[in-house]
Amino acid sequence: MGEISEGMMPPPNAVVLFDGVCNVCNTSVNFIIDRDAAGYFQFAALQSDAAQPYLTHCNLPSDFLEGVVLWEDGRCFTRSTAVLRILRRLRGVWVLSYALVLLPRFLRDPAYDWFIRRRYRWFGKRDECRVPTPAVQARFLSASQGTSGSPARGAAELAAAGEVAHMVTPLQPKQFFRGVWIGDGELSIHPLLRWFAPSQRLHMTSEPIWLSDRIWVVKDRFEFSSGRVVERKMFAELTAPDHIHVTADDMPLGADILLHESGFRFTPYYAIVGHRGFTVRVRCLDENTIDRDGFIYDLVRMYLCGFPVAKMRIGPVRRHVSDPSHFSPDFPDERVAR
Repeated sequence: MGEISEGMMPPPNAVVLFDGVCNVCNTSVNFIIDRDAAGYFQFAALQSDAAQPYLTHCNLPSDFLEGVVLWEDGRCFTRSTAVLRILRRLRGVWVLSYALVLLPRFLRDPAYDWFIRRRYRWFGKRDECRVPTPAVQARFLSASQGTSGSPARGAAELAAAGEVAHMVTPLQPKQFFRGVWIGDGELSIHPLLRWFAPSQRLHMTSEPIWLSDRIWVVKDRFEFSSGRVVERKMFAELTAPDHIHVTADDMPLGADILLHESGFRFTPYYAIVGHRGFTVRVRCLDENTIDRDGFIYDLVRMYLCGFPVAKMRIGPVRRHVSDPSHFSPDFPDERVAR
């Protein structure tokens, strides 16, 4: 799993999912191909089977058609952010468009949504999805292309493909959230704010301690390259087979964690952050994804008044298990992260 068979394309750097019957969307694909001589982007119609693993990983419905979706380096981007991240990779003056990412999404996304709602009316649509010409066929993914750049398939997909999935997933929370989890990462501050708070490397340890079949405490410790150490306790309760409710010292309003086979994500939450005597409340978008080897990578995006102020990436994180009887013997190297 994750290997590239002979004759298969290299893993894609990035995949653009587009509406295959939308005329302006198909024109946009040609526009990208003409300005992407290095072949950084590959493509799949949202209506195709090849797009489904990406939509699943992005927690989007299988019939999603609300504009472009960009899968890049294991992360999902939608709406105006997806468009700007595509433009920054194209040759010519288009790279300058990425400066618009400095605008808060609540200003950018409504303009994007307004255009998307009118695209069929203004530009029309096809009766069926685009069929790539032989000249660009290699840039389009097919459902059979299992490159390591695509999202990890869940247990159900593996079983359907005749493969056996032994990995413990978040949908088995009492087995998944155990052991001592250790990983390194980076706190990246927005360039305009680095005079106040520089970017830093960090080391994280996390230890879940179960109190009952439904309730546990997580002890987190973050050691930053500046020498600063932050410790916190998070209280977690399993409220449904695929839902966890959490509160923590630095997020008193709490959040829900939505579990799926290929990772888990928090509903948006507010965290209290202190620096140089100042305390602010930032809004956080926190998503954890599992790669094909069983590692999880955590990405936390932080916003203040709608402005992106920082990102924290942690991973891969390794789990050290004191009681291996809790886990499947085939869980690869007991790898997970948080």
